[in-house]
Amino acid sequence: KSGQGRLVDIGMLDCMVALLENGLVRYLSTGEVPEPLGSRHPSITPFDAFKAKDDWLVIGAANDHLFATLCNALGAPGLCADPRYRSMQTRLDNHISLKADIEEALSVATAQEWVARLTAAGVPAAPINKMPQAAENPQISARNMIVTLHDPEMGELKVCGNPIKVSGYPDSTER
Repeated sequence: KSGQGRLVDIGMLDCMVALLENGLVRYLSTGEVPEPLGSRHPSITPFDAFKAKDDWLVIGAANDHLFATLCNALGAPGLCADPRYRSMQTRLDNHISLKADIEEALSVATAQEWVARLTAAGVPAAPINKMPQAAENPQISARNMIVTLHDPEMGELKVCGNPIKVSGYPDSTER
């Protein structure tokens, strides 16, 4: 409408700093230098990668209601009654034993079965995809995140698409 364009400036360093959100805020507010945590969230438990019978999945039960829903979906309602797991803080304090207890419950079925069961119950859960599953994911295709590059020497290559989508500008499937 104005005839003026806009510059979309998205720096990789800026994006990586934004991904540090929890650790950076903790450092800036307390001076505490966060240590590596693996795949778990630093202040929400259970919010981690868990081993099922055959493979890994991610579960995020970010509040008491979701934790109770998770326990029931796992067929382990006793976890909710366990004093070590009654609140977010006690679950965080006992995250090692909680992870072991959850993985024991998950050991009876496949990751795919658990993702379906937990999702149906309303618990955030997803498989941990290896490269083939990630590349074949319908959302990756829908977002045009794998494109074809035509190189005069190497020929046709499949490469990552542009994650920056700007309305009104075509997002070509070829580079």
